[in-house]
Amino acid sequence: MSRLAFSPGAGPEQLINGRYQVIEILNRLSWGQTCIALDTYRPGNPECIVREFRPVTDDTDSWQAAQDIFHRETKILEIICQHDQVAPILDCLEIDHSFYIVQDFIPGRPLSQELNQPWSESRVINLLQEVLEILAFVHGQGVIHGDIKPDNLIRRSDDRKLVLTDFSGIKQVRTPLVGVQFSAIAALGAFGYIPTEQVLGKPRPCSDLYAVGMIAIEALTGFKPLHLEEDPLTGEALWQDYATVTKDFAAIIQQMVRYYFKDRYQSADQVLEALHSLTSSKSSINLSMSSAPPTSPNPYKQKTDDTLGEPIGVETLPTEETDETEETTDDTLGEPIGAETLPTEETEETEETEETEEIYYPSMPTIPTRKSSGLNLTAMGVSTSVALLVV
Repeated sequence: MSRLAFSPGAGPEQLINGRYQVIEILNRLSWGQTCIALDTYRPGNPECIVREFRPVTDDTDSWQAAQDIFHRETKILEIICQHDQVAPILDCLEIDHSFYIVQDFIPGRPLSQELNQPWSESRVINLLQEVLEILAFVHGQGVIHGDIKPDNLIRRSDDRKLVLTDFSGIKQVRTPLVGVQFSAIAALGAFGYIPTEQVLGKPRPCSDLYAVGMIAIEALTGFKPLHLEEDPLTGEALWQDYATVTKDFAAIIQQMVRYYFKDRYQSADQVLEALHSLTSSKSSINLSMSSAPPTSPNPYKQKTDDTLGEPIGVETLPTEETDETEETTDDTLGEPIGAETLPTEETEETEETEETEEIYYPSMPTIPTRKSSGLNLTAMGVSTSVALLVV
């Protein structure tokens, strides 16, 4: 028996379209609601997600326009959901002047549960690459997600891959359905992850990139976007002091979350290319540091005395040879004189001096360690006053 009925006034045993039995309502808004239901037509009655979208006006022209858009977008969604990391769509329904989209339930946990402490830079790079590859496919179909946030990225239990959920493409459908009210609801639902142009009802592909960039900042700092201060001059979030990040990677994130959309990357492919260049340069540096020494004679390499069979230290190599022998033996002790006591210059009476000259050979150069960037990098989104104005 369902715990909650989906439609107002419906009995506890009523099913959506005679098939989907609601067991839990996740959220309820003025333009619809989202719930978990059981698919009674499938073996084992597996769980699924049902999203309802209904108009707030009975205007015939607006309804017809919304209906046409819904049918067109659901066809696009069928293509998008062929991607392995997009939640599959099981059904699209139109019942009593409401639209329904049924998606497969993804067993796993949301990314938000993993962002309780700062991540390493390499881990965040992997996160960006995985999500951006999904977005590159989605944007390639001409669709903007419009609600990317940690709760909508599910870590699938069986293979640990991230799956993009709550992606119905219905963002284009909701505008004629609910008008200005949608902008206010969207701003509250993903506040901190959406940029200004999206709150104004004009989302672009780079709006999704902004959201992904803010998720990266949250992963690096451990702070949600709303908890970060805002630069009064640029309107962008001040986060770099709370993260351990290289200058080059910080610059990539900065360009993802610029306040003005034209200053951002314009496609997921552009960001992926920048990340590829970053990781390739790091690999080249690591490879050069671990490469084998050259085969040509190296003045810093230890030399071995063939006669005595003992190495001569680098710092104490003789500066010039004598005309007689390269080494002298102490007759009394019968031991070779070490590199520290080799003669530095021959005297007129062929006597050895006891004083030695210490010669300094510089150590091999090392690659300096890169420090954290000091740039002010990202934007938190829009202020509460902007959201209220939209409403």
